[in-house]
Amino acid sequence: MNRIWKFNITNTLIKGLQALGILMGVSYFNTAQATSHPTVSHSPLLAAVDITSIALMALCGLFAATSIYFYLQGKNQSKPTSPKSDAPSSKVEQINAVYLDSFDRISDGFASISDKGVVEYCNEQASRHFGIKPEELKGKILWEVLPSIKDSKIGSALMSSLQTGKGQTVHIQRSADLKWFEIGFFPGKHGVTLIAKDITREEEAMRLLELTNQVARIGGWEFLFKQGRIHLSPVAQELLHVQGNQIEFEKFVSFFGNEGAQVAQQLEKLQQGEKHFDLELPVYKNGAQSGWVKIIGETTPDNMSGQRILGTIQDIQNRVAYQEKMADTAQQYRSLFDLTPVPMWTFDAKSYKIIAANAAAANEYGYEQDELLQRTISQMFYPGVFSQFAKQLGMPSSKAQISEHRRKNGQRLYVEMYYAEIEHEKKKAFLLLARDITERLNNMRAIESQNQRLREIAWMQSHKVRAPLARILAIAQLIEPEYFDPAHDRHLVDEICKSAHELDEILMEIVQRTENSNKAE
Repeated sequence: MNRIWKFNITNTLIKGLQALGILMGVSYFNTAQATSHPTVSHSPLLAAVDITSIALMALCGLFAATSIYFYLQGKNQSKPTSPKSDAPSSKVEQINAVYLDSFDRISDGFASISDKGVVEYCNEQASRHFGIKPEELKGKILWEVLPSIKDSKIGSALMSSLQTGKGQTVHIQRSADLKWFEIGFFPGKHGVTLIAKDITREEEAMRLLELTNQVARIGGWEFLFKQGRIHLSPVAQELLHVQGNQIEFEKFVSFFGNEGAQVAQQLEKLQQGEKHFDLELPVYKNGAQSGWVKIIGETTPDNMSGQRILGTIQDIQNRVAYQEKMADTAQQYRSLFDLTPVPMWTFDAKSYKIIAANAAAANEYGYEQDELLQRTISQMFYPGVFSQFAKQLGMPSSKAQISEHRRKNGQRLYVEMYYAEIEHEKKKAFLLLARDITERLNNMRAIESQNQRLREIAWMQSHKVRAPLARILAIAQLIEPEYFDPAHDRHLVDEICKSAHELDEILMEIVQRTENSNKAE
């Protein structure tokens, strides 16, 4: 019974100490993260440890607590050399082997270095950063085995952590395989724990993002409102023509000239609870405008400070220049539209409502320009004509079309039309040009009528006039003196008179038709 009781007590103590070890490991991790390395939570890439690191810390505490327990148990034994005393020692070795094997199999590098620089433990992954095998490091002073490490980023961070008792984090690219690692140094009472995490994918993604931002000319900024300063990314520094990654708030606002007051006002609103702002502002250098930028700001939650104010700043000089050029071009086209002496309209493709009309259209059709904007293009056509034109609107056409329009007073006019499909405020529309050809058509019709009359006169001359004239000429030959007999050929004289009268009537008709043609002109 005594042995069973002792076994239960022993088992309870082991489990209690193991739980205590886990709590110590987690507590140490939280303390190291919150006090020794306060910037860790600011970025996933700058986090010193992850879930794997918590497990490592818990394993350390567990290992330490269990070792202490068995050490005290062994010390209290009355016969340390007896077979019974070998069991705890064997148990400790087994537990040590289990935990050391766990450290060796994790993917992150893990090492424990004393305050004297002695490498107490180093797994395979951590030793690769030193370019040496773990067994060549364990139990030895790091900078004696590797003198050059003091001048490296790892050595500098390690020494700083040992001397200041503050956590350090460095990013390095291992030359052997070009992988990127984030190495965190977490100081304790008797040394420093080193944890190395592979961040190759994150680093490559970050570098790709930086390259993209550089190409797109997008920088980042953060408002450190407690310090009254603005933190700037390299691209943001370039856009604002400043050196250094932090500037005073007032200096930041001054880069935007008179519009800087808007920036200050928006940042103040973000502090008061607003979530977002978006501004497009000119940037000034030495009092002269040097470009345009789009600045966006927003608030995001933060575990340390409650909230952060950050944003982007983008170079939009080319876009603004293009918009100004397009505005100038649009103004030129508008001027051309307004000053063209030929009536022109733009109208919506669906509703046919007139969107714009030039002065020539208003003058030609007898409307005021504002009055035209209240009408549809169909009201410019003569009744019954527009439906045919509407059917053709969806078809491409470069040829002129003749149609009938009407003025405000109802007067009909004939026009020669050209139209083209355009876009107005992201909607389909048409541009219509209509040249008045009423007078030209009337002249053409008059000419055609005159030509018809001339053709009739020519026909009369060639057919009607020729018949009596031919008879007269023939009879004239028969009344020659040597052939003429007055007693028998008197009827020939009568035929001559008859033909002459007929010819006279035809000539009178021709004269009459000619006079009528002149009157028609």
